[in-house]
Amino acid sequence: MLVSKQFAELVAQMRSGRITEAHIQALIEDPDQVLPEPEGYIASLLGLLPALHAQFTVHDGKLLFVAQREDKSFVVWGDQESKPYDEVLDLTVHDGKLLFCAKRDHEWFVVWGDQESKPYDGVWNLTVHDGKLLFGARRDHECFVVWGDQESKPYDDVWNPTVHDGKLLFGARRDHECFVVWGDQESKLYDEVWNPTVHDGKLLFSAERDDEWFVVWGDQESKPYDGVWNPTVHDGKLLFGARRDHECFVVWGDQESKPYDEVWNPTVHDGKLLFKARRDGKSFAVWGDQESKPYDGVWNPTVHDGKLLFCARRDHKRFVVWGDQESKPYDEVWNPTVHDGKLLFKARRDGKSFAVWGDQESKSYDNVRDLTVHDGRVCFVARKGRRVYQVTWKRAA
Repeated sequence: MLVSKQFAELVAQMRSGRITEAHIQALIEDPDQVLPEPEGYIASLLGLLPALHAQFTVHDGKLLFVAQREDKSFVVWGDQESKPYDEVLDLTVHDGKLLFCAKRDHEWFVVWGDQESKPYDGVWNLTVHDGKLLFGARRDHECFVVWGDQESKPYDDVWNPTVHDGKLLFGARRDHECFVVWGDQESKLYDEVWNPTVHDGKLLFSAERDDEWFVVWGDQESKPYDGVWNPTVHDGKLLFGARRDHECFVVWGDQESKPYDEVWNPTVHDGKLLFKARRDGKSFAVWGDQESKPYDGVWNPTVHDGKLLFCARRDHKRFVVWGDQESKPYDEVWNPTVHDGKLLFKARRDGKSFAVWGDQESKSYDNVRDLTVHDGRVCFVARKGRRVYQVTWKRAA
């Protein structure tokens, strides 16, 4: 019966112990009659959001979001609720347990499942490594990295904490000078450092000194530039974007690409540089010596089956480009891939979102996310009003 489906949704919420006026209102706002899904669709209700535009994710098939009750914030994950706090930030799940920053009585700490860290004046960049909490913290104007019960030496500031080869790795500042810390090792001093990592046992990061910017890899410093970004190593050679005298280009070892007005996200595919660029107000994807057609904007360039694949914008409309093929225009497009030789991506038109696979479009929802394909069916999470569904869609033959 159609009524029984809606009644089951209400009962499920009541059993969770979280039925609220907002939940009841969400049911009232929808028609009394719940229409059956069209052929080829399966929609399973994951739950109801506390507000129409509440931020949420889905983890392990359960709705995850922050809710409020009596001026307190708490986390809801499926039928599970966290303790109440004054504020909740940076919500995620690690090893099946909730992980987030929380504030109570002017003190901040990290929560992982039933575990709460010591209180601090501030916490940031939280994660878990080797089963121990890892985050940056501040106490009495001193900053340090916390890993389990271990606290690093104090600094004026710390950022981007990780662990590499069992040793803490992070950026730090002391007395207006910046450096990278890896275990007991501190790099040379610079005016700024960012994005520290390790490649082939050597520190890799971007740095600035006396208004000159360069990439540092171990004892090696690149040539100085007016700016550098996105540093990595490919085939044993430094790879990054750079700027000199108002021109931008990609650097790979001793090789510099043609100059452009802007370049972003450099990588290498099949031995050729791949990046997006801008010249004279137009954007395009670059792969080796090949440049795509110019557009008003391009983003997320990659290569599939030897053809450039990216999102593009022209005359206020957006579409997906794969080689010489352009999709229909939409108001927005995201996350393009190719499956079974057909383009698959999210799109938006007239305020509604849907999945596109080849020449077919799914039903429209207020929002869709997390597109995947399983056994020839497109699976995604969809929001309609306050309701969130797990949807499975099979293309028509």
